Amino acid sequence: MNEESLAALRARSPNPLHRWGIRPLPVDPEDHLGSGRLVPIADGRVHVDSFGQGPDILALPGFAGTSRTWRAVAERLQNRYRLHRCDFLGYGLSDKPAGIDHSRIGQARQIEQVLDALGLKSCILMCNSASAAPALYAQFRTPRRFSAGIMVAPFVAPRRHTAFGLRLLRLPFARPVLKLLLGFRPMIVLANHTGRSDPSGITPEIVDEQYLPYGTPGIWESIAAVGRHLSPAGLNGIVQMNKIPTLVVWASEDRAGDLAGTQRLLGGLADVRFEVFDPCGHVIQEERPDDLTRVVAEFLAEI
Repeated sequence: MNEESLAALRARSPNPLHRWGIRPLPVDPEDHLGSGRLVPIADGRVHVDSFGQGPDILALPGFAGTSRTWRAVAERLQNRYRLHRCDFLGYGLSDKPAGIDHSRIGQARQIEQVLDALGLKSCILMCNSASAAPALYAQFRTPRRFSAGIMVAPFVAPRRHTAFGLRLLRLPFARPVLKLLLGFRPMIVLANHTGRSDPSGITPEIVDEQYLPYGTPGIWESIAAVGRHLSPAGLNGIVQMNKIPTLVVWASEDRAGDLAGTQRLLGGLADVRFEVFDPCGHVIQEERPDDLTRVVAEFLAEI
């Protein structure tokens, strides 16, 4: 980021809870856009950062994540593709208006509105984790707008313990629990260790980049609202009607989803290819960016 780092801001805070990472430092998203911008759509402004030249790729983050997770992939694809990293409303540095539709259909509409706002008639749609369901719905709703789909660690078949966690997110106490856990910086460190097979790539800068959005206005209400729609149940019919060429990239040590269940569901796509990285954790785009870029470029070249 070319703006002042979160570490420097935390160090200067008079509040020890902020300095020690016990509570997130309140921030104005507009102070941390870097090369990105806030793009108006129907219900607010979404954070978009566009990088590179060539055919357009719209890249979406996972639940409670940030589109900056795609930075390494964007840098590696910049000479062949133009990658637009986008946060849904309620995520990252995007606006977090109250009362909007965070369902898979609501987020699919946001994808369509972002394409309109960027002036894109069509693109390649790349999703990660929980953004897989809205990506599938967007492709079903307006198939001509997507030339290909790339699903990185798609969250469409949760493991048993993950399914239990999804039920908890629908309970009334979800918001204070999320605020307590995600507002504690060491939990972001723990999440990174859970999402990777090799923790050597976890740096304080990466942790702070993920922690920063938790200081933006409206974040806890938004995360709790999104969490109520995370269950990927009921995708079979949408999958069976999807004719768009799709690449699915999976990680051997993914602790959130189930590979066999993912293959059963997404195997129903009319034109699908699977790649499994071993060893690798859930955050494939950060842990194996070189390999991910290679298989993405090969897939897109073939189609």
